[in-house]
Amino acid sequence: MTNQADDGDGRAADATLAIQDTLRSAVAYNAWIHALLAPYVGCRVFDAGCGIGNLTRLLLPDAEVVIAYERRQDFCDIVTRELGTHAHLRVVQGDLATLEVTAFAAERIDTVVCVNVLEHIEDDVALLERFRDMLIAGGRVLLFVPAHPWLYGAHDAADGHFRRYTKRALRSAMLSAGLDVERLRWVNLPGIFGWWLNRRRRCVGFDDSQCRLFDRLVPIIAAVERWVPPPVGLSLLAVGRKES
Repeated sequence: MTNQADDGDGRAADATLAIQDTLRSAVAYNAWIHALLAPYVGCRVFDAGCGIGNLTRLLLPDAEVVIAYERRQDFCDIVTRELGTHAHLRVVQGDLATLEVTAFAAERIDTVVCVNVLEHIEDDVALLERFRDMLIAGGRVLLFVPAHPWLYGAHDAADGHFRRYTKRALRSAMLSAGLDVERLRWVNLPGIFGWWLNRRRRCVGFDDSQCRLFDRLVPIIAAVERWVPPPVGLSLLAVGRKES
């Protein structure tokens, strides 16, 4: 997913593009995130901050409608070029910080997917409220966010992150936005060690060799965490539900 913060002099934009390109090749990682979300995904999906479509392409096969919403026009162009043959895909350029939910009322959205994006929004509660208002009754907001403020480093700053989350902070934001917390769990325990090491080295972006190695390990990590939920993790997965 893509940085929704102000790009300033363009350095944040360049970092985001590099990260998106690297994550495109992380096939197993993208599939893992999708598999974690899939049990909660409905038929009419709003992909918030879709980036270059790394997750969008995985949402399309089982959906009636996918709205890929992205601030950067160049990313929208990539999604349109690569996925535009899907008649049920709608690519919309816009900023989540000023999202107008009334523009999507006719779509009857039942699922908002927001992966590695909420941390880019200064007022995260306000955005979660907009997501809630966008949903039909019983709809869900699916969140995947970076965890542990103590892991915040040069990479987070370069990518425009306002924060990394604790469980308590994410739960509080969801409840403040009027969402019932249906699920909240840690994901990717081993990733903590690699992120901590890169933080110590003040690394920005993802090293291609590290990414390839991690992607080869993902099936093993996913299998273990499917049977033994980790007590802590690099990321948090949350499912919020709109009751009425």
